Amino acid sequence: MTTLKTNILLVFIAFLSLNAHAQDQELLEWANNGMVTNKSYNSEVPFRYVDGYIFVNIIHNEKKYNFLFDTGAEATVINKSVLKEFEYKIVSTSTISGPIIGTGNTETIV
Repeated sequence: MTTLKTNILLVFIAFLSLNAHAQDQELLEWANNGMVTNKSYNSEVPFRYVDGYIFVNIIHNEKKYNFLFDTGAEATVINKSVLKEFEYKIVSTSTISGPIIGTGNTETIV
């Protein structure tokens, strides 16, 4: 009986492996369908250091915004009073919590 269980398990694993390989092939074919039209891959953004922090100036509709560029952040946080000056689309809403901020809702935008 143990041999039968082992054989069934091996067949199941082989099936999963074949299925995963087929999905990898489809993904690879999809990824290879695109093309790159941009020849320049580097962009420079002027910034300045203030007490070890990186700040970037953004000018939008003749207004100057001063953004802190946090290299260790998982997300960028923008005050809603500033955000209302920009065009954006909300793609999701999440509840977040932390020791300093407590619990609140946040929106992911593009």
